[in-house]
Amino acid sequence: SVTCPLKATSMQPKNIPDRDLLLKETSVLVVDDDPITLLAIQSLLRDKLKALHTATCGQEGLFTYALKRPDIVITDLSMPGMDGLTMAQSIRDIKPDVPVLLLTAFDDPALLRRAIALGVTDYLTKPLDDLTILLDILARAASTLHQRRELERQIQRNHLMLEASPSPAVLVDLESERIVANNPLAAELGYTIGQHCDGDLIHGPLLAELRQGGEKLIAATSSREICAHGRHWLLHWAPVGHVTILRPARDI
Repeated sequence: SVTCPLKATSMQPKNIPDRDLLLKETSVLVVDDDPITLLAIQSLLRDKLKALHTATCGQEGLFTYALKRPDIVITDLSMPGMDGLTMAQSIRDIKPDVPVLLLTAFDDPALLRRAIALGVTDYLTKPLDDLTILLDILARAASTLHQRRELERQIQRNHLMLEASPSPAVLVDLESERIVANNPLAAELGYTIGQHCDGDLIHGPLLAELRQGGEKLIAATSSREICAHGRHWLLHWAPVGHVTILRPARDI
């Protein structure tokens, strides 16, 4: 790496709403062998993040990530020993979706191709003119990260609700007619995740009717009596976006 202050940028990201709040909920690892660059970034980010970790080489950065598990990694591209991309790949082996931001001049086409193949989240070109642009880029990555986490939490809550259902319950993708989620009671009847759900209880004609029946049929919670597996069922369905949840319940 070239030892120099950050002086210029090739990116002009949009301002991120609630940037300060997002950053306060985010931990970051910065890896750079240039002490001036590292000090400048530390001075900017020290009081704006949930936690800030630093390292001066790729090996130290990888060790720090494994120990601290920060939300986002910022790394210089060219460093002696383990370069930034090699370190980033090793970190992605630990956690495949961790956002990685590169600090680089991108003067090596081979490294650029490696960065693209790795799926680097964003980059800042050295030297930078305005360090505050780093805040916007970090906030953009943090926003995506927190949205993904919220989606994961919602999916977990939905699965918990599905598991807690006292009746067989499945979540079905109407286009593929495959089961997206199920609970143990549905699994006992043979309705398992990933399988086509065309069975006695949830059969193809009903799914076709739901798919083609228009918004009134899909959007309104409804039910139908069905005989299957030697029992009488009252089959309920309710929409979940483009996926419809079907909840069969035994008619006592």
